[in-house]
Amino acid sequence: MDLGIKQKKKGGKKKKNSGQLNPGVLNQQALSAGEKFLTPSIEYYKNVANQYKKTLSTLSINQPGSNKPDSAASSSKPLATINENSNGRNEQPYMMQHQKDMRSSMNNLHHRGDQEKGTGSGHMLPPQQLHNEYSTQSILKNAKTEKLMLDIEQYIVKTKKEFNHEVQAKEEINQYFGKMNECIDQIVDKVASSVNHHRKDFFDRFNGELYNIHSNYRELQESTNENLNKMKLKKEILDRQAERDWFKNECNKIDAKCHEKQDELYRFKDKHNEFLQEKKFLDEQILTARENKINLNRRKEELLEELNELKEGGQPDNQIQGFADNGANPSNTSRALQLLPQTRSPRRTDKDDPNYFENSVKKLKDYIAHLQKRNEIERKNALKKQIMSDKLEDSNYPFELIFHDSVLQIKEEIVERKHKTQRRGMNTSKSALSIRMGQEITKTPEDLQDHFQHKSIFNKFDLEIDHVKPTNFTESDKKRVVENFLGNVEVQYFIYGLLFPQSLMNMQAQQQSMQLDDNSQ
Repeated sequence: MDLGIKQKKKGGKKKKNSGQLNPGVLNQQALSAGEKFLTPSIEYYKNVANQYKKTLSTLSINQPGSNKPDSAASSSKPLATINENSNGRNEQPYMMQHQKDMRSSMNNLHHRGDQEKGTGSGHMLPPQQLHNEYSTQSILKNAKTEKLMLDIEQYIVKTKKEFNHEVQAKEEINQYFGKMNECIDQIVDKVASSVNHHRKDFFDRFNGELYNIHSNYRELQESTNENLNKMKLKKEILDRQAERDWFKNECNKIDAKCHEKQDELYRFKDKHNEFLQEKKFLDEQILTARENKINLNRRKEELLEELNELKEGGQPDNQIQGFADNGANPSNTSRALQLLPQTRSPRRTDKDDPNYFENSVKKLKDYIAHLQKRNEIERKNALKKQIMSDKLEDSNYPFELIFHDSVLQIKEEIVERKHKTQRRGMNTSKSALSIRMGQEITKTPEDLQDHFQHKSIFNKFDLEIDHVKPTNFTESDKKRVVENFLGNVEVQYFIYGLLFPQSLMNMQAQQQSMQLDDNSQ
């Protein structure tokens, strides 16, 4: 592409060339006064353009078809132009600074061209060296360096002293500059489009991979949290199981202690019941003793009256005095009365009492009513017993009979225990009386009569077998009822059959086989 050489402005006016010079004169002027450091040779630009073309042909960039470079736009934007008049005094430091890089790149280009000519297409550079030389970054770096160099040459400030000369082969240089500019623009567009395309793909893939990573991370975190929660729950379960076992052991210990205390409580209750029964018996003894005392005092008064009557009838004073002294003892008084049967006064008889017959009739009526009531009670009890026996005989529950027998046995024990307590109390009262009297009391017919009378008084408090109620059973009695019931062989056999039916069937089969063997023999 043919590009015109631009002139620099100074004072708002353009300078015109004095005339058209031949190429030889221009070459001599360019080489003079250090211009060789200012303007590169034409071969340099040719090699640079060829190098960029080779770079474009060797680049393996997957560029989309839609993004095509615009050659017209790129050609309309030249990177830089070379001025006709240039000043080398102020530009020398920059050119000297970049001379080494430019020459090194030129040497590499010539060396690479020689290698390609000498070796042919079969020989290629190492991959790392090829990547370093033809990478996008190195190409852009070289292009930016060239563009920067040309921009500095274009806009550099000239000194007062100016050299009026023309650059050798400016049209050719501008043509190569245009081609190089096109190549650079094409490279930049291709690289930019490829980078944008790959950047978009990269970001899409990056987002996809990042999403997958985040999803995997979230799943792993959830699984980790779930495992941690499971471990925590297992640990808590183990701790709770340990606490449960500890509480279970403590509860078992407390239960054992409670059973011990309960047994002690039952024993104390039994003792308490026995003490209550003894207290009741002693209270009854006290009541009977008071009644006997009242009767004895009344008898004593009667005997004293009889003694007074005997005294009036002519008995000796000493004998009457002896009777009076022994009046406190009813047995001695009765013996005295037996010794003196003739001393009773014939004037005092029961028939002399005006209410004698009325009292006798009243007593007989009361006695008859008492006998009728007793007969009625006995008849009712007999009927109840008969009904119960009929029910037991008609029932098909053999265990009920066994339980009834065990309850009846305990009732007999309760009644026997009551009788023993009564006899022990009576013996205690007799021994205490003998100690108080200071002499041994010999049993006389009167004493036996008093004893039977005393026993008849206490018979109304006795608990007969038929009158024993469930409230009279103590805790130990209830336990013994259950023990007697469970101790029966039939009950044990029945319970064993309920708990172990298979064993019972095997046992029955063995018994049948043994019976068959015995019969065969």
